[in-house]
Amino acid sequence: MTELSSYEAYRETQLFKGLDGLRFLSILAVVWHHSPNRTGVLSAERFGFLGVDLFFVISGFLIVTLLLREKEESGEISLRAFYMRRSLRIFPLYYGFLLALTVWYATLGGNSARSSVFFDDLPFYLFYVANWSPVGLGFLWSLAAEEQFYIVWPFLEKTLKRALYPVLAIFILVNLFVAFWRIAIADFLDMPHLAHLEIMQATFTPILLGVCLAHLLHTQSGFSWVERIVRSVYAGPFWLLALIGYCFAMPEDISGGPRTIVHLLMVALVGSVVIRTDGKLIPALDWAPVVRVGAVSYGIYIFHPHCLTAGERVVRLLGFPFPFGEFLIGFAISIIVAEASYRLYESPFLKLKARFSVVGQRHA
Repeated sequence: MTELSSYEAYRETQLFKGLDGLRFLSILAVVWHHSPNRTGVLSAERFGFLGVDLFFVISGFLIVTLLLREKEESGEISLRAFYMRRSLRIFPLYYGFLLALTVWYATLGGNSARSSVFFDDLPFYLFYVANWSPVGLGFLWSLAAEEQFYIVWPFLEKTLKRALYPVLAIFILVNLFVAFWRIAIADFLDMPHLAHLEIMQATFTPILLGVCLAHLLHTQSGFSWVERIVRSVYAGPFWLLALIGYCFAMPEDISGGPRTIVHLLMVALVGSVVIRTDGKLIPALDWAPVVRVGAVSYGIYIFHPHCLTAGERVVRLLGFPFPFGEFLIGFAISIIVAEASYRLYESPFLKLKARFSVVGQRHA
């Protein structure tokens, strides 16, 4: 039996080892960033919010890889099947969470200051436009950005042919322009609040770079070009350490150039993981507890602010502080709640995804 080339092996891979591990690192950074009373031991720790950007790179790469393979295998992309899969994955937990908060604030929490803020901002949450407005549940902005990507990009993948790459380039350039010049744009429009919106600070650049990676790896020539950068089995550890090391060197304001460099390092990291399945980073990323946390990271992201609050109360109840107590307990509670949600609530919806699958959909 002829040994498969690295490109052929990549094209036959249905389950990318390491991606759930990268999701673990992403959610770990995000929960740390939002944890109360966190200690600034290292300068890089203040950039935990960049875990969301790594989520974006992974999403852009994985969603478009599946779409490209579907188009190649079946001759077309079924938008109906795609949107059904995405809806079954995202909507039950998201809208169930919003419903639970609505009931809470309408009853037991009705007199709190947070109640009025929540109901004022609820339309932004319901229609996935939280990234266009400074809102109370600020962390939901990233889910809005992903949903906007899901609405637009699969349609472009289906309908555009040669024009797809110029459109992709234009989208990236526009997002880079906003990232570099958001303050100047806000001043020019005499709308200073624009500079502080998430849509201006955290653009679609990382998810679009993930799209670029998917297209490069789908062709043999593009795969060969990327493989030269991540050929070594040590590429994964190298790019991860480069990413972490660069976070130590970044200035306080990372908008523009510094954040773009972070995105490119993340693309290299994702590329090294999906190409070198025998890489030295894979055993750590593929460790069962790490994989499981990565698999339920969506639920952790939804629940973690409230779980961190619970963790803070547990620490106070214990009567003595200990290093990183709120983070450790809050993260543990987040995992437990997300796992329970996955098993007891989300699983019936996720099982329905198989009815709309064309190619392997494990990671999506």
